[in-house]
Amino acid sequence: MAFVRRALQLPTHSSTITSLLDIGLWSLRYRRARMALKYLAYLVDCPAALVAAAFRVSRNLVRAGHPSWISDLYYALHRLPCRVPFDPIAPITAAAVQALLRTLEAALATHAHDHLQQATKLAVWRGAVLSLLPRSPYVSALFKQHEYLRISCARTRKDVARLLSGVSPCAIETLRSRGIPRARRICRFCRAREMVEDEHHILFECHDPALQEARTNFYTTVFAIKPGLLHLRRRCDDRPFFGTALNNARTASAAATLVTTAFTRVRATAPLILDSEEDLLALPGLPR
Repeated sequence: MAFVRRALQLPTHSSTITSLLDIGLWSLRYRRARMALKYLAYLVDCPAALVAAAFRVSRNLVRAGHPSWISDLYYALHRLPCRVPFDPIAPITAAAVQALLRTLEAALATHAHDHLQQATKLAVWRGAVLSLLPRSPYVSALFKQHEYLRISCARTRKDVARLLSGVSPCAIETLRSRGIPRARRICRFCRAREMVEDEHHILFECHDPALQEARTNFYTTVFAIKPGLLHLRRRCDDRPFFGTALNNARTASAAATLVTTAFTRVRATAPLILDSEEDLLALPGLPR
């Protein structure tokens, strides 16, 4: 994982699963399990007498209650985050091994999907990427290299990776380490109660003139490149539309530029620090 984070220039506390999803790599435990199952498929059909004899010995050992390679495989599959059922005593056929491989893929997809749904920091990933996938996405749909990784500007790629991993420069993330409650992580530009500064607010809602201009430039550029997206914009929310642009080869650069421009503006302005609930109540409320 250290290599993946270095490649995407992410901090060590960033989400592991989103980093793997972005570059299309399985997590190490599932990759090792897949390699073991593919080796098992080789053993089942291997014509070599010595290999077949070793495989029979391994099966006989596990049937007798002794440790063997087959029992090791059972424990490896059993201890995955989403367990893969495997009966080491039952007959092992080529069809059974292929079924195990399909079950392993489904378990990985379930593990990734559940993590994305439960992690509060990954709201943008859920809204911009996961919402565009089928309700029960396949591994090939989840673990797929994103178009933004093809952008030549390293700084832009870094900002988008941070956005999707939930480690943006917004107050919702930077003030967490200071122990400031979520309700007091107010937008540094709007300075209004209930206006929490998260990634969605900065990208799509904030009234700061520079951010509004960046938002306008994003929509203008995207509609000029793909006029048909105007009809999609009228039917869907901000994050799914942004995700559609980010995952399209022709419009990914425009979506990534919006992220970099917004993050640059945020970094250039000091956050709003509210030390108490009284400071929060002193701010103006939202207009009714």
